[in-house]
Amino acid sequence: MRTLIIDNYLPNSPQLEHLYDIIKDVTVHTVEVKEYSAISSGEDFKLFDAIVLSGSQHKLAESEIFEAYASEVEFLRRTEKPVLGICFGHQLISMAFGENVISTGKVLKGYYMIRKIRDDELFGGLSEKFLVME
Repeated sequence: MRTLIIDNYLPNSPQLEHLYDIIKDVTVHTVEVKEYSAISSGEDFKLFDAIVLSGSQHKLAESEIFEAYASEVEFLRRTEKPVLGICFGHQLISMAFGENVISTGKVLKGYYMIRKIRDDELFGGLSEKFLVME
């Protein structure tokens, strides 16, 4: 499986290296990283089997931030590839399809046990329940 990570972090963020290492460990073939600002709205990622959207230090509840990710949003609306959004990435997917993102006023950090509700190749190799970090 060829996986593309779209890097939504600020430049030189250590979180990206950690995410890359984790994805590389569970991906069969290759993992590539592309910075969000380098995504063009007409770009096609036919070489990839899955897309992972990283988190970010930005807050999508701040309206001006959404505009900076316009090309990535257009890509999300067009792609037929499986996409996994992590934190900010998940919020970006929601906004791309018309949902509002609001601040709860509190930060969630820590480890949480989650459960797969159906099988998907994007989660291949993971048990029904697994630990995630937020």
